[in-house]
Amino acid sequence: MGNETSQHRTSGQLRNKELAVIKSNSDLSEQEIQALYDEFKHECPSGRMNKNQFHKFYKKVAGPDDKYGQLSDNAFNVFDNNRDGTIDFSEFALACAVGSKQDLDSQLDLVFEMMDTSRDGSVNYDEMVKFMEIGLKMGDTRETKGMDSTTVATDMFNLFNLNKGQKLNKRQFIDGCKKNQHLMRMFGPS
Repeated sequence: MGNETSQHRTSGQLRNKELAVIKSNSDLSEQEIQALYDEFKHECPSGRMNKNQFHKFYKKVAGPDDKYGQLSDNAFNVFDNNRDGTIDFSEFALACAVGSKQDLDSQLDLVFEMMDTSRDGSVNYDEMVKFMEIGLKMGDTRETKGMDSTTVATDMFNLFNLNKGQKLNKRQFIDGCKKNQHLMRMFGPS
């Protein structure tokens, strides 16, 4: 995505074009974007962040909840837009911005993208089970105590009138979550 931009940058400042793109796709101020860029350049002087570096960053943001790194793996894969195994600053900043957006559609879109580990634009039953397994471990609240990922995935597929052999698309997921208070609490902004 921003390979050329990241490699040709010589100063500690963002280019106006990058700043404008990030600003238009996030709720971050210019100062917040510059601070994020400074942190990124400090951590990744090459201008590229690999998956291990992303894991370290993600732990700072998510805390100890992602014990096994599975959620950060999914997040990394979502934001590695050009699929080169690294994230440039633009991809990194958009990951941070999307994570900080609090509107329901953005949050549900992000959840769906993290569930879709096959990256085919739909979620199958196994992807749902695996995501719910991670989510239930991380949630670990009174509401999720005693819940089983297989049961939750089966209930969700039933709610969407799908059997285990079918797939859930993004529009179905977002619309279905918006119509169900339990799913909005589970997947929506906190």
